[in-house]
Amino acid sequence: MLIRRLLLGPLVLLIAWMTIAFFVVRSESTGKKKVQLTLGSIGEPDNLNPILSQSTSASEVEAFIFNSLLGVDEHYNIEGSVAEKYSMRQTSTGFFASTADAQKAHKQLQAARDLWPVMKLTAARTDGNRLVLEMSGGDNEVVAGTGYEAQLFKILDANQLLGVSVLTISHDTSAKLANGRDATTDNVEARLEALAYSLENVWVHEVFAINDSLLSATVIGNVEAFRKALPDALAGAITEEEDPKPAGKVLEYLDQAMLNEPVLEFKLRTDVRWHDGEPLTSADAEFTYRSLVDPNYRSPRAGSYWLVKDVDAPDPTTFIVTYRLPYVDCLYDWMAAIIPSHILKGKDAQWWADNYNSKPIGSGPFKIAEWKRNEYVRLVANPDYHEGKPSLPAIVFRVVPDPFVIEMAFQEDGFDTTQLLNHQIKRYEAAGDKFKLFRRWARGYLYIGWNLKKPLFADKKVRRALAHAINIDQIIKYVYYGWGRQSTGPVPGVYWYANPNIKPIPYDIEKAKRMLAEAGWTDTDGDGWLDKDGKTFEFSLITNRGNVMRALIQTLVQDDLKKVGIKVNTSVYEWAVFLNNYIHVQEFDACVLGWRTPITYDKQALWHSSQSDPPGLNFCSYENPELDRIIEQIRVTFEKDKLEKLLHRFEEIVYEDQPYLFLLEGMPTFALYNNRYVVHRPEKDGNWITEEVRNTEAGSNGYDFYMPWWAPKDMHSTMTP
Repeated sequence: MLIRRLLLGPLVLLIAWMTIAFFVVRSESTGKKKVQLTLGSIGEPDNLNPILSQSTSASEVEAFIFNSLLGVDEHYNIEGSVAEKYSMRQTSTGFFASTADAQKAHKQLQAARDLWPVMKLTAARTDGNRLVLEMSGGDNEVVAGTGYEAQLFKILDANQLLGVSVLTISHDTSAKLANGRDATTDNVEARLEALAYSLENVWVHEVFAINDSLLSATVIGNVEAFRKALPDALAGAITEEEDPKPAGKVLEYLDQAMLNEPVLEFKLRTDVRWHDGEPLTSADAEFTYRSLVDPNYRSPRAGSYWLVKDVDAPDPTTFIVTYRLPYVDCLYDWMAAIIPSHILKGKDAQWWADNYNSKPIGSGPFKIAEWKRNEYVRLVANPDYHEGKPSLPAIVFRVVPDPFVIEMAFQEDGFDTTQLLNHQIKRYEAAGDKFKLFRRWARGYLYIGWNLKKPLFADKKVRRALAHAINIDQIIKYVYYGWGRQSTGPVPGVYWYANPNIKPIPYDIEKAKRMLAEAGWTDTDGDGWLDKDGKTFEFSLITNRGNVMRALIQTLVQDDLKKVGIKVNTSVYEWAVFLNNYIHVQEFDACVLGWRTPITYDKQALWHSSQSDPPGLNFCSYENPELDRIIEQIRVTFEKDKLEKLLHRFEEIVYEDQPYLFLLEGMPTFALYNNRYVVHRPEKDGNWITEEVRNTEAGSNGYDFYMPWWAPKDMHSTMTP
């Protein structure tokens, strides 16, 4: 009977899978092969509001629905999208002990006017004890940062300048300050002013609210003394608690010689319209920014915009952003999707959830036609798209959590393109006349994230021992079939600033045992499991359903750690449950996940300690003061050599600390039915070009960069722009 069950079980399962695949292929939404591109997705989008969504499946759909001010070409060069052009200038202010000192510096600068072009300096003036410099460049040129200082301080004595520090301070609006007043922005500002007044040679130059619970303070003079005294100024009211929580704290600060405030100005196109016909204007760009930083909407991307001092939309086609500090990713941040002010302004988060997040109005090349939960999202071409009507009439994203079913559906022509599992690659290579394959090294990495709020993973020595205990070569060989390489940190090797000097932590089970013993983990009762202070080293390792490789990794990790005496329990959850019930709320021990990383340089969202509370993306709660300072320096550095050194050090620290166990970078391979699609797209000169689908440097998967302009090969010749 047992043998019969074993024989019949796989057959029944296979029949069930084939039945599911049949209905995936034959469903109404995928039957129109001539008029739509059909894609498979293992994950359901969490929502389709681009300032709130956190899943890759959502971002893949949103890319077709929304537009942004800027974009990149196929080589990652920045170019305009909704914005026709942009320019950046910078105001840099030096503070002196007296007006006479400022005037002296101004005269020295006037005597060296031949050096102004090197610094992009266009004007200089004094304002009391301040020397104010204006720097600017031409269209699509970034003039920002501190690179000018090397030349400036050959002319002026840097020691004459007073210190400048720009601080980001959070405050709990429900708490009370030590003086009994509510921790509002105004009351926190009053405390800062009072603190400065109580100290010598320091004053608060400016304070402004980023949002209701965040403010920026610029302090001049003896900034170190000011920061040292800040905890008392931000202390909470004394309560019955033994250790009252502070009403406020410094999230980040940056000390500078000069106060540097870049201004980024965009000129918008006049022919971009929302899907409901309303024009897209600078008011929409302003509204999008204010929504991103509004704590009522809890955007996980808010931290990227903390360095913005203010935005302005003086007319429908002009959008101006003033930064309180130079920001290296200032252009990349405005590649974020714009949302419509005329629909969403004045509505609360619940209204958004009920009326917009699942049926968004965008301005992109495709409009949402239907979202049938747990089945598919269907988009249709936007006939009024400003670059021309897309060549594809429709795109369907099928939600199929099981990769086996995805492959069967693909084989039965249910999908036009799919990512192959590594064990499938040779088979598809052998069918080269039917499929075209595309592959490249991933712009991301796979990892095990340790929840550092859990005592088990608080000790760095334990985390490094775990890295020695897990056989990554085995994972690459048996799970990835050799299509991968061991990761050495949070910067994928394909990026120019990846650190080539980091050596991967080797598999060494004996060293792992020694390190665990040094950390106090031994088998004191002889039951085969490590224990400490009466507690067994046991944890749960979770991942999402639909990714067979992650599930296999769970099993191999479970087996590897059993060899050193660590008990691992594994669980797999549906994508939405996995994110909402565990990851986003930080209710997990460890997780198998991956990041697809952009080429950008700002690492704050994932790695800065200020982003460790929900809904921040630093959900492993990693904190390292040195790393925080480096991240803050990276954000304001534009000189390539300095930026590279900072990014190398960033990667070294993270890999040394192992808040993630960095597993591998894959080489994903995608299959596309041969001779089915071509690219039929507009060029900058207004002409249209038709070419084969090919890999590009940019794009989430390379070959998909021009996907909005894919056209059925047997139809494109009859299409008109």
